[in-house]
Amino acid sequence: MKHREVDSTAVSPHVSDAAPVQTNPGLVVLAAVGFLALCILYLESAAIPGNSGLVVADMAFLVPIALGLTLCFVAYRRSHGVEAAFWLTATALYIVLTVSELYYLWWLVVEGGPPPPIYAPFQILHSVAAASFLLVLAAMTRLADAPAPVRLRWLFDVGAVAAIVYVLCLKVFVQPLFAGLSGDQAGAGLVAAVYPTWGLLMGVGVLWTLIRPGFGRWRTWERLIAVSMVIYAAGIIMWPMWFVAFQPGAPAEERSILDLILVLGHYLFVLAAAYRVLRPSQAWPMRQVGPVRRLPGSGATFIAIGIAVIGLPALVSLAVRAEAGSLDRTVFGIAAGVIAVLAVARTIVSALENGRLFRASTIDALTGLPGHGYFHERIASELKMAERFGEPLSVIWIDVDDFGRFNRLAGHDAGDEVLQGLASAIRATIASNDIACRVGGDEFGIVSRGSDTAESVAIAERVRGALRAAVDAGSPAATVSVGIARYPEDARSAAELVKLARGTAYWARLRGADRVLEYEAETVLGLDPEERIRAIEQQSRTGTVRALATAADARLAKTGSQSTAVAELAVGIGRRLGLDAERIELLETAALVHDVGMIALGDDILAKPGPLTAEETERVRRHPQLGERILGSAVPERVGKWVLHHHERWDGTGYPDGLRAAGIPLESRILAVCDAWAAITSERPYRFARTAQEAAVELRACAATQFDPAIVEALFGDAETATEESAR
Repeated sequence: MKHREVDSTAVSPHVSDAAPVQTNPGLVVLAAVGFLALCILYLESAAIPGNSGLVVADMAFLVPIALGLTLCFVAYRRSHGVEAAFWLTATALYIVLTVSELYYLWWLVVEGGPPPPIYAPFQILHSVAAASFLLVLAAMTRLADAPAPVRLRWLFDVGAVAAIVYVLCLKVFVQPLFAGLSGDQAGAGLVAAVYPTWGLLMGVGVLWTLIRPGFGRWRTWERLIAVSMVIYAAGIIMWPMWFVAFQPGAPAEERSILDLILVLGHYLFVLAAAYRVLRPSQAWPMRQVGPVRRLPGSGATFIAIGIAVIGLPALVSLAVRAEAGSLDRTVFGIAAGVIAVLAVARTIVSALENGRLFRASTIDALTGLPGHGYFHERIASELKMAERFGEPLSVIWIDVDDFGRFNRLAGHDAGDEVLQGLASAIRATIASNDIACRVGGDEFGIVSRGSDTAESVAIAERVRGALRAAVDAGSPAATVSVGIARYPEDARSAAELVKLARGTAYWARLRGADRVLEYEAETVLGLDPEERIRAIEQQSRTGTVRALATAADARLAKTGSQSTAVAELAVGIGRRLGLDAERIELLETAALVHDVGMIALGDDILAKPGPLTAEETERVRRHPQLGERILGSAVPERVGKWVLHHHERWDGTGYPDGLRAAGIPLESRILAVCDAWAAITSERPYRFARTAQEAAVELRACAATQFDPAIVEALFGDAETATEESAR
């Protein structure tokens, strides 16, 4: 098999953007000439008499807007992911602007003149356009990536600031500007103040977006869009001046400058979209230049909250002082009401989010019970209450017996079901004022204030019985050991109660498990010498097996040996073949240490990249006998026998004893198949790992000669599961 070579031509998606982009001077000149042509078209339209001049002037708006719509749609089609959403939003914005300009043009042609500046359809379209501009801006800030509560809070903050800015624009800018106009312009002033409010918020938002993450991170087209939006915002801010300029008798020369500012904003957006379409290397993500600063920042949030906190009482004060029934009182009152409602809404969202975060930090997702930290907080407070009222208090510690083994035998899904069933049993058993928590991976704690010894034992027994009923009848038995410590008899501090209850549960497990044990010094320490010796031997045996498996894996790392993988496959086959729990446990032990004899081989064999000599092969064939000798009394005798024969073959040509067919222990046949699967699918010094499909073909080809056919077929369900988990 040939070694796979690294493609040296592959480049990072950021490499093409790391170097400075060379701008073609000809394109710059062409862009300037294009805008100059639009300016001339607009300015010279004044020389065309009648309504025709207005139609021609409107072309200066319609052309860049139509181009913007087209190019934004093309950019959307040529992008993907987050950037595609951005260009789709920009396309929607220019659809609204195109409809607005076409409606304006239709009015010119049909009515013979421009529509009124304050006219409901235009105000509706402008409002939709404003919302679309804000969506484009939000997409540039990546605000859409923020959690929903964060977006809501920002929306409320911006709304509160907008209410204050609106009042300022109305009182400081619009009303003085409209003071010289004839007639009652109160309604027009209220509408006109919306435009500078929108423009100011949009301009500040764009500048903040540009500067905060670092100007160098923005690509050319992103900068063009930002500048175009700032220019457009400036034109919107001056819209009340445009309104005044078109009043009867007012000089209209200013309109040329104001209109051309808006045209320039659209034109730069067109250039940005064109630049993105012509340069695929300018696609998102943003350039990785300098440190990345997260958006939104807390500083802007504090500023927005500060403005609202200062503005609300100020507006209320102004509303109270204003003349009754006046426009000022109405404006100030409505603005104060809007800020108050938004502040309440923000508080509700923050409270809900804080509650969710608190629950996520205290509630275990699997069982729905509070966690370790909450348990210790509550036991301290409950103990204080028990001391104050002279009540008894019991700590009940529940430990699932040998839960790690249960997971290996029954699978992690079954283990999760046991924990969920145990949590449900605890909830159904305890009183409403008792506290139950998951305090560890397989440990649960209950604090029961007011319960005496008999009641505590009854609770523990009901939980133990309910767990038995909750476990699937086809699964290995899941049991619990329960320890109980009481206040004030056993201890008077929370830490000591927990320590005694947990220790009692441990001793209950040593005394045979699946039992409830109350703390008593004589009982907890009352194991007779033989029982203590058996418990220590069991723990030592388990530790020895794990240590040997670890040593073998470390020694055989170069060959890809994976004792844990072999053990998981073997346990799966054992369950599929209907072996009992004790036999499966011993099979798992054998699988973990099946290659322990290989640790006696040297690197000249283990790491040899080529074929072995006859002498080296003979040395390898002795590793089952070495393994049996190394294991000695650390494991039951039959486990050693399974390890000894795991290289026997179905046709009788294996080693060391040439056993055949059913004469080979079933467990040895299982180990042979699982070991072969692990060997084929792992990398070796002389070859790469092969796929699960290739391994299946090879094992089936060797069935009835090297392997037991029934075990080969029993493997595949578990092997496929293991392969899927590995891929994830």
